[in-house]
Amino acid sequence: MREPPSETTIVAWIKKILEVPEYIYTMELIQLKEVINCINKYERKHDISPFRSRLHIDKLYFTKILINEQIATLQGKGRWTLPKEESNSKDELKNPILKTSGKQPPSKYYALLHWIKIEMGKEQNFDKDRNGNFSKTQIQNYASGNYPVKSPQSFYRAFLDIAESNEKSTIATEFGAGFKQVITELSGNDPDVIHHLKKYPD
Repeated sequence: MREPPSETTIVAWIKKILEVPEYIYTMELIQLKEVINCINKYERKHDISPFRSRLHIDKLYFTKILINEQIATLQGKGRWTLPKEESNSKDELKNPILKTSGKQPPSKYYALLHWIKIEMGKEQNFDKDRNGNFSKTQIQNYASGNYPVKSPQSFYRAFLDIAESNEKSTIATEFGAGFKQVITELSGNDPDVIHHLKKYPD
């Protein structure tokens, strides 16, 4: 029987994921569950100091969403991942190619695609209330009806994060290298989207 990983090892995995989110797609189901359990343990203690140098608390939240989506995928709800044989080098991990096999990627990519369409004037922005807050119901309903997202709530949270930052450099950093290729493929190679993506740093 395989020995369970040490906490030091699991924390190292988490740091790696925060540096290169696509690393999630090279991990086994049992490893991802260990990561989630470790993050939850530190959150219960209100102590994320092992990761503080690498993330804002909101980024940890979205990382958990991404990991949970991949856990669900590996448990039989489809698969969006880099095949292990194609993920041997650091460059390949940092520059993922969308390997959908008919399955959709994490919801945050659809949120970014929609944001880009708003920037281009192809879509209207969502309504805000008198306090300047977006309607959760409107965004989740729109996501469910217009994109093949696994989690409308994940779409909503990712959209809020993108809208709050509203800086192309920040968005590019959060999504990591390779995001342009994912968005391009999700758009069906829309030439207008491809041209607009040039405004984002690599």
